Amino acid sequence: MACNECSILHQVLCIAVGEHRSPLEKCKEILACLERSLPVAGAFFWYPESASGVGTAIVAASDANASPPCERPRLFATQSSDGCCPVASPPGFFHVAAMASGRELGILSFCLADSLSLAPPVQQLAGNVSMILADQLRQHLDGRSQQQTLRHALLLADLARALGGTADLESLLNEIWRVLESDGGVACVILRPLHGAAVLGRSQVRLSSHRQADLGTFEGMELDLGARVLADTRMHLVAGSGMAAKAVCWPLVFQGRLRGTLFLAEDGRCGALDLGTRQPFLHKLAGLAAQNLERLEALQDRTLLLRENTRKLHEISLLYRISRAMHGTLRLDELMHLILSAVTISWGAALKERCFFWPMNAVASCREW
Repeated sequence: MACNECSILHQVLCIAVGEHRSPLEKCKEILACLERSLPVAGAFFWYPESASGVGTAIVAASDANASPPCERPRLFATQSSDGCCPVASPPGFFHVAAMASGRELGILSFCLADSLSLAPPVQQLAGNVSMILADQLRQHLDGRSQQQTLRHALLLADLARALGGTADLESLLNEIWRVLESDGGVACVILRPLHGAAVLGRSQVRLSSHRQADLGTFEGMELDLGARVLADTRMHLVAGSGMAAKAVCWPLVFQGRLRGTLFLAEDGRCGALDLGTRQPFLHKLAGLAAQNLERLEALQDRTLLLRENTRKLHEISLLYRISRAMHGTLRLDELMHLILSAVTISWGAALKERCFFWPMNAVASCREW
């Protein structure tokens, strides 16, 4: 590179190592430096919105140039012998890939002045600057990943506290939906418990208000994915179409046994069901759901057992009272009436009253019989 290009690269490096600015702010200042120093009409940096490459954002040297006069290049870059990774560019533009560890993280784009081509030293400078931009982008994505991890940890802690107070499937799904809705990107959640060993029970559904018309589509996808999960107890993912770009069905497994399924469909408007970065969060959320399904099942079994034991205790008590009443009389008419009453009247408080307080007209009827 010539002395001028070396001076520009030095300025770029000084900006990159500076403090008290975010990585994207440094990228913006680097682009402004390139616009001032190079024969270009504009400098832009394309980058993905997440570490997995979902979506596309752009940094411009100034807010006035936030909308570049070109689309993001779609071709893969090939590294040349001088380290520069040029991308096929239309007339009037020059694109170079920002590479890191052999992977394209972003693309540096120049809008050329008067459709002129850049000299080889300037192209080499662009390749070096693109690597600096790639490093800044990596710092930005790492910072976002750490923030997302912290946010997910807080959401899971809040969910764990809330699920401890749930008493039925509806309230369980309400808490799950609240957390997923606050994290964003999910249009539909369907929770389906497992009854027995091979039968999926009745589902509980939560749906975004603007996606009510897609309920039938989501339910069809959930039935299909739920059957696959039931067959092999593995997570299944499907790429949809239109506004339902992606859906996933998680097996809810606790202590080695399938408890149910959890279906999630992304909101196609923002495509935020990014399993690359959210899979650990969703996996832990599914674990909490499975644990609480087990808790609700145990609570239901305990309630049924308590109800059954109470019924048996009440029956034994009534039988004891009847037995005492039978042994307490030697008159045949009263004994016959007692036996008939015990057989015909319903179990309950009325029996206890009739066992000990005999209406005179009933006794008289019994004698006539």
